[in-house]
Amino acid sequence: MLNKKTLLISFSSLVMLSISSQAILINSFTAATNDRFANNSNFIADSYNLSGMGLTTNGRWATLVSENVFVSSNHYHPSNGQAISFYATNNAAGGSITRTVSSGQRIGDTDIWVGVLSTSVDSSYAFYDIGLAPNIGQNSFMTGRSASSNPTTTQDVAFGRNILDSLLTNQEVDDPSGGATGNAILAIYNNPLGEVDYEALVEGGDSGAPMFTVDSVSGELIIVGTNWFEGGGTFESSGFTNLSADRDAILSIISANAVPEPSSVALISLASLMLISKRKR
Repeated sequence: MLNKKTLLISFSSLVMLSISSQAILINSFTAATNDRFANNSNFIADSYNLSGMGLTTNGRWATLVSENVFVSSNHYHPSNGQAISFYATNNAAGGSITRTVSSGQRIGDTDIWVGVLSTSVDSSYAFYDIGLAPNIGQNSFMTGRSASSNPTTTQDVAFGRNILDSLLTNQEVDDPSGGATGNAILAIYNNPLGEVDYEALVEGGDSGAPMFTVDSVSGELIIVGTNWFEGGGTFESSGFTNLSADRDAILSIISANAVPEPSSVALISLASLMLISKRKR
């Protein structure tokens, strides 16, 4: 495992680079296989619903974990009042919606930031379960900015892959905003012990983008972390927040901002209760 001292030297530089846009590094990258909005059947995540992934016009990432709550990185998150664009499909010219951030908060001293939308997304848009625990050795989907030259900012989404190699507890990463301490997941880039197709490494500007795995039961994407840092040393590596470690805190925010039941549904429920009551008489 990479030692903490070596990682800290490299992590500091990544966080400071987050204000600039750089493409996630993906081995054998092509637009057809790795760009979401190339809208190609060869896209590596083509079979999954990605409509819960959003971006602001200045490149801040937001991934829905409920109809109106999203996760991002504390050091590079959408600000209150900013608009986030969500796309229904992988077709850039297809349906999309824009929602505004109404509030948000950091989880403790971690790099996890949880935001709340002023209006919930339409029911056709996805939101993702938070992983219960990282599955070390599992192949993940990593996301970040595309190496293609032409996508607009809100459509600047690329997908790579990597194996989740290890967990780090109480990891400290310095940055100009004050740094963060939390539990992290590490994925080594070009690991000599085994590589995968389209192996990826996060770069500056990718901070806050989601890292997914596939649930073994449902076959759906679950969010496991958000891009946090890049590590150096003997092997370059990507570091992600471990959302499972703070899952309860995130769920509490979701619960506190629960979307009210539609009035039509409530009326139907009331009518049903009245009917039952009449039947009992």
